Amino acid sequence: MAHPWLIWVIAVVTGICHAKQAAMADYYRQFHLYFLKGEDGSELETASDLKAKLKNLSWSHDFWKKLTLTAYTNYTVQQEATAPAMQALRRELKQRFPSGRIPQSFRDAFRAASLPLMKYTNILSFNWRTIALFVSLFAGMPWLYFAFELVVLNNLLVYMIIRHEGICRKFTAELKDGKY
Repeated sequence: MAHPWLIWVIAVVTGICHAKQAAMADYYRQFHLYFLKGEDGSELETASDLKAKLKNLSWSHDFWKKLTLTAYTNYTVQQEATAPAMQALRRELKQRFPSGRIPQSFRDAFRAASLPLMKYTNILSFNWRTIALFVSLFAGMPWLYFAFELVVLNNLLVYMIIRHEGICRKFTAELKDGKY
């Protein structure tokens, strides 16, 4: 290979893409679970809540806890930035239902709309990556794994974001129109 450094560039870019794909798959799955099981069945948090928790920790007394919470807060900030329509829906829900008691009809309708996307969150999971990695290695063409990650999974991520954001915009509009 004339440029051996190129594989490292591709590996780093693939790793960054992988991190974004996994983060958004997890975020959409947690949002879906929030409507299925409520707050107790979901790990859905907001960056503002996490930042408030961070303020109560000190670097000298809670170093490791603050370090991990800082990383998790930054992870959540990135998720929220990628899904602005979802954030608008969350704000609208909080404004309309400050007690957190979202009507079951809304929960059911949202889950029905987001359920088809859950298969894509599963494709973006570890299992499909592992299968793709092993197939490419057994075929003696490890570059296929990078192609799968960069082309197939990135396109799937973009599709999933567009669809999910559309669902969130639709439900935000319905809330504003007084449907729920």
